[in-house]
Amino acid sequence: MLKVVGEDSAVNNTAKNKKSNFDPCEIVTRINNGDQSAEIELINFYSDRLLYILTRKFSDLDICKDALQDTFIIVLNKIKNGLINDSTKLTAFIRSTAINSALMIIRKNKKYIDASDSNIINNLTTPELSSSEQIEQRQLATMVIDVINSLKNERDRTILTSFYISQLDKLQICQQLDITPNHFDKVIYRSKQRLKQLILTTNNPSFMTSISQWFRQQIEGTRHE
Repeated sequence: MLKVVGEDSAVNNTAKNKKSNFDPCEIVTRINNGDQSAEIELINFYSDRLLYILTRKFSDLDICKDALQDTFIIVLNKIKNGLINDSTKLTAFIRSTAINSALMIIRKNKKYIDASDSNIINNLTTPELSSSEQIEQRQLATMVIDVINSLKNERDRTILTSFYISQLDKLQICQQLDITPNHFDKVIYRSKQRLKQLILTTNNPSFMTSISQWFRQQIEGTRHE
């Protein structure tokens, strides 16, 4: 297993000295050439940054640390297999991989994301609202997460969760799913259509109205660009 925190002091000191001139393109080239020290530099450069991002989004530290481990395994394998096409976007790819890794761990452990992960729900609520309105919005966000996680297609769940729940931008999701921006629009459209059909099967007008309203609010604050 990769050791992403608590490396020995010699490695940490070397990594700290190189952080100021860290070059993703150079690191990718060195890793492709079999330079194991470049792998350690990449891990040490991104570990603290990713853990900070993850702990702000997810309340369970163990999940964040597990996601960190999974992220570096995925990223290093992709680099070694020549699957990182644009090294300049390495940071965005690593960030989106970390968030999606955490979501996958939660989904595997809990089967779905629910209100027990308060940081996720908090990210989906508006602090300017009154207390009662925030409670209502939190309940609605939980309903949205549950209905997304009930979709059968894994890519539907991934793209809808990444875009609407994790609130990653379009390019980050494209890198994660290895699709082009133009293809993204088609994929998320089809995913939303399947989600719509799933919602319609509930035969609950109040639920359908509330869910539709929530998605309209998210779309108004988000652009597919």
